[in-house]
Amino acid sequence: MKRIMIFIFLTFSLFAEELQVHLTTKVPLSIVYLSKVIGSGDFDEGYLSNVRGVLEYDLNNSGYIYSTRENKSDAVLAINDLQKAFNPGYWSKENYSLIVKLEIQNKKLNVYVFDTLKNKSFAFSTINLIGNLNADRRKIHELNDRILEDFFQKKGYAEKRIIYSVRKENPQNNHKWTSEIWMCDSDGQNAKQLTFENSYCVHPLFLSSKKEIPDFIYVSYKDGIPKIYSSKGAKGSKLISLKGNQLLPALSRQKDQITFICDAAGSPDLFLQKIDKDFNANGKPLQLYSCARATQATSSFSPSGKELAFVSDKDGSPRIYLLKIPQSNTNDKRPNAQLITKKNRDNVTPSFSSDGTKLAFSATTEGVRQIWVYDFSTDDEWQLTTGPGNKENPFWADDNLHIVYNTEDKSSSEMYIINLNQQKPLKISSGLGQKRFPAWER
Repeated sequence: MKRIMIFIFLTFSLFAEELQVHLTTKVPLSIVYLSKVIGSGDFDEGYLSNVRGVLEYDLNNSGYIYSTRENKSDAVLAINDLQKAFNPGYWSKENYSLIVKLEIQNKKLNVYVFDTLKNKSFAFSTINLIGNLNADRRKIHELNDRILEDFFQKKGYAEKRIIYSVRKENPQNNHKWTSEIWMCDSDGQNAKQLTFENSYCVHPLFLSSKKEIPDFIYVSYKDGIPKIYSSKGAKGSKLISLKGNQLLPALSRQKDQITFICDAAGSPDLFLQKIDKDFNANGKPLQLYSCARATQATSSFSPSGKELAFVSDKDGSPRIYLLKIPQSNTNDKRPNAQLITKKNRDNVTPSFSSDGTKLAFSATTEGVRQIWVYDFSTDDEWQLTTGPGNKENPFWADDNLHIVYNTEDKSSSEMYIINLNQQKPLKISSGLGQKRFPAWER
């Protein structure tokens, strides 16, 4: 127990504050003209401006698009006749890939798009608005992802939510630390508390998606020692029947197996648990990897669920290894583990990209934890973030472009999103508490 807690403490120790660093865009961005919302309907101008702002934020942080703030052509787009509003003779003078016209009628947001490359206009989408920005925001996120997919053949990330933990000091209980599970939209808005255990809950992962209140797994200390729980709605029940401390769960993309760290055999070893379609444990857990006098830690499944990246200090300092998961139960507790990370001696929290080509992780670089990326195709690892303030727990979005992570500071921890093209960290969290262990909806 002492060894695993010391290792976890070192892995997630607290350091200096995050600094946003704006780097050069790695790929050229397509320029989109985004009009203001034309008309008013039953909504005031402030609300309609906020609706446009949500879409503008999503487009500008997509990694592929830049939408201008110019309003010089809004008068042209206000013309009711779409042929005149999207007159190629007028728009050919500008360097836009798309022209997006937003128009409100009878509480419906009508979206019209002119593709300048194909010289075609589209009545693209109609969204029913209710006038509550929190409720309407998700619809705008979905609109952004449709634009990316239909016109740029790119997968969006905006409609996916993020689950995470919020750690607070409780002044009514001798300033004891508590941590609960929360969820928010991709831009950090619509933050919602999911657990109310008044205990210590960490490391959440989505089991279900699209549900208003999702099913998820997480680690809770509510019975004294950390155990992995499955929550359906707001009530959690123990998922794995195994003595000892259970920590650092990872979930396969097929949602049919979980890996975690447990000291049931005396040392912090890597275990695997099969789960069924109802998210219940299927059979007994398998001790997947054990090494004398070594601590195993965070893991991440490959997209196929057949390989696993995991952390071990078996060769000295914590580094990341790759192993093939046995297809049947075996007594071999030491399958061959291939070393991945070689440039730094202290590497933790690996995360596979959805296409399996890259691995994000946190590595101590000149005394500060930074997010690094390992590329399987080139066998190379490179630094993504810079600046003071430790960055930890990276987690890929399904678009293989965006990564969410949290910073660690003695007084605060916040969530940031960064994408490989723009490489500009964006702070998405707000409010009280230390936000940690973020994971995307899948």
